[in-house]
Amino acid sequence: MADDIITMYDEDGNDIQFEYLDLIEYGGERYTALLPLEGDPDNLEVLLMQIELGESGDEELVIIEDNDTMDAVYRLFQERNRDRFDFRD
Repeated sequence: MADDIITMYDEDGNDIQFEYLDLIEYGGERYTALLPLEGDPDNLEVLLMQIELGESGDEELVIIEDNDTMDAVYRLFQERNRDRFDFRD
């Protein structure tokens, strides 16, 4: 399970842990779906991030700026994981 945990840092340097859920390819780009490990389990929201290569050549997670892309990636995630999660609209 430890391989499925991703740690990111907020603007104050606090670490936030996420469970890796899925890798989604869309429009020639790669995206990841993450679930926060803290918070109310009944109200957790999936975080979708784009995977890009940084200047150093390492993969970096960046915010998806385009709402249409975000919606399309989320629909793909829902479709691929409909048996695993109970989605609410």
